[in-house]
Amino acid sequence: MVLSENDSIISFIIFLKEKYQLICDFSKDNIRIDKKFKLTFPVRRGKREKEKLNLSILDETRIEEIEKFFKLFQITIVLRNKNGFKVSSNKTVLDASIVEKVEAQSIDNDVKTIVAIAKNPFYSEKDWIKRILGDAIYRSKDNEDKEKIIKCIVLLCNMGKFENTYLIDIIQLVSKSKEDYLRLVHLLTDENNTHLNLIKKVEFFINNEFTIK
Repeated sequence: MVLSENDSIISFIIFLKEKYQLICDFSKDNIRIDKKFKLTFPVRRGKREKEKLNLSILDETRIEEIEKFFKLFQITIVLRNKNGFKVSSNKTVLDASIVEKVEAQSIDNDVKTIVAIAKNPFYSEKDWIKRILGDAIYRSKDNEDKEKIIKCIVLLCNMGKFENTYLIDIIQLVSKSKEDYLRLVHLLTDENNTHLNLIKKVEFFINNEFTIK
């Protein structure tokens, strides 16, 4: 793929996702930009008036080359692999797409990664979020870790970005006891009944899953 000046970044986003399973997060002056944003270079002078900036994306293209290219347009780009980890600048796009088993990051970093992916305006990466949540709950060691994960679920609910069926799915993924469900219901309850339908579904599940036998 060749990314050129005046191109919309959406084609680049789709290309990296489909070929390398990489997701992008763009910002300009610390503000996220829309996927329809076009790469427009500042005022040119001299020879630069006739030059057109472009970047070829090949398997051997390094992440730092992509970062430098977008920096020419005063855009900051962050690339993450399918597990939500930020990709190192010295890797090629092909290397970045190969996810190896590495030492697990902290639950706090898992939560930060989930929030970053969920807030990304270019994606609705439900499967990736679910994968990271599942890994986090598997590695959680105590109630403190569980509380962080539960509060992360509440944050996802409050975003209003995901439908209730998906939220119920991830609630069931992280809730291993009746107390977990009840804690979620407590945190989701507010005076405006914002999550009333979701809470009803969770309570229905509690009543059916944890009935006294």
